[in-house]
Amino acid sequence: MPASRAGPSSTTAPNAARAAPSGARGRASRGSAPRGSRGACGLVLTRRLWPKPHGYKPEAPAGACVRRAARGLRRRARPRATLPRRRSCGANEFPLLHECATCIFAMRPIMTNPVVAKLSASLPRDIHKGMICTPARFLGQYEDEQFLIAHAWPTDYVGMNIRFGQKSAASKHYYIVAFKAPAEESFAGGRRTAIPDYTPLLGEIVDLLAVFFGKQFNSCGMIESSGLYHIPHLSMSLTGYYDHYPYNDLPRPDLEIDLNLSRCGGILGLLTDAAPSSRLSTLAGTAAKFYARALRTYEHDHGAAFVDLMMAGEIISKYQELPQDEIYDDQLKKLFARLHQAGIGESDVRAIKGRLYQVKRHFVRNLLGLLSPKFFDKTECSGLTPIEHVRLRADDIEKRLRSAYDLRSRYVHEGIPLDYWMRPEGRDELRWGSPITGNKELDKIVGNAPTFYGMERIIRFCLLRLLHKHVMPLHPDLD
Repeated sequence: MPASRAGPSSTTAPNAARAAPSGARGRASRGSAPRGSRGACGLVLTRRLWPKPHGYKPEAPAGACVRRAARGLRRRARPRATLPRRRSCGANEFPLLHECATCIFAMRPIMTNPVVAKLSASLPRDIHKGMICTPARFLGQYEDEQFLIAHAWPTDYVGMNIRFGQKSAASKHYYIVAFKAPAEESFAGGRRTAIPDYTPLLGEIVDLLAVFFGKQFNSCGMIESSGLYHIPHLSMSLTGYYDHYPYNDLPRPDLEIDLNLSRCGGILGLLTDAAPSSRLSTLAGTAAKFYARALRTYEHDHGAAFVDLMMAGEIISKYQELPQDEIYDDQLKKLFARLHQAGIGESDVRAIKGRLYQVKRHFVRNLLGLLSPKFFDKTECSGLTPIEHVRLRADDIEKRLRSAYDLRSRYVHEGIPLDYWMRPEGRDELRWGSPITGNKELDKIVGNAPTFYGMERIIRFCLLRLLHKHVMPLHPDLD
């Protein structure tokens, strides 16, 4: 039978050695193994060559028999009695691998493999994927023409237990966010292109989801963008307040929005091309960033988290300018009247008014305008303290907002310690009892200011109602 047609042979090594022609032995010194030569592993090497696989090159051989057989890059040897008949070589075949105690036949793929090149070229580069996580458990998924938010399922028992086991500080739920956006951006008149970074967009999605559902969300980063692959951040931070509403698996009682990802289409509309390009959209996005950061920071820095909520409230309060009769209180109005009577010109009075920004008054008045009666109909308080003493009420909400702003100013401008007074007191929205700080004025401010959870409820409701009234409808209870 011709060598090219021969299958697995039972010829013994001595017979194979006698059958080897002299010409084969003469060519052994030029890089090919002689027919019938015995390798270090005891296998008989044949002179018939293997077709060279496309897209592969040989590794550095190990073993005496391999060094003799692989000197010529276009020649390959194989054990005659052990390997099956060689089929026609295809571009997608893996290299021959025979390993024993003393010899290895191996070839490795190189980066110019045409199969890999075709696959990477066929993958859509305008589909970008990121990963987010939250301690709250959500159902369903959201999908439209531009966004997809779906579950990322664990594959091991530990991951399944963390996700679906009993609620604990280690509970984390991961989701994949996919969206469609250009893979490249042109600039300099189209002469140059750049690969955009969509990590900030993933952060905006996380912030809007946090506001809409009232839950803590974290961005783990991009995993695929513009044809490039990235490693997400999967640090397992513990959630100490996992039984509180911003972190547990229950819907927030004020609006009762189900924890279902299919409900988030309205809030994500702010990021689409159909969203109204207005100052309010930008303002709401920045306020949402501070709100979401407050929920993430609260476990580690209570004071900084409270200041983030107040900054979000200040941004919201800029959505409209107050009329002149509401900007200034009665005391300032009397002062301006006395200036006119003293002969001070109108230009000088306007200059004085221009320096009186009245940030606190804007903050209180505009937030009061966004708090509807439905906000006070429900509460999230629960515990041993009578609820009526620790819940927010409409009759004294203005006093609470003023004290919250004063507390923020004392912390930012005077450096008073704030972490102790922002510690969670169950789910109470107001403090029960009189704080003792050593300063009577500060005692009054701290006692009247809402707790962190009370202020969080106010900021979230005001932000959602602002979007509902002036940008797009979100929930019927926000009318």
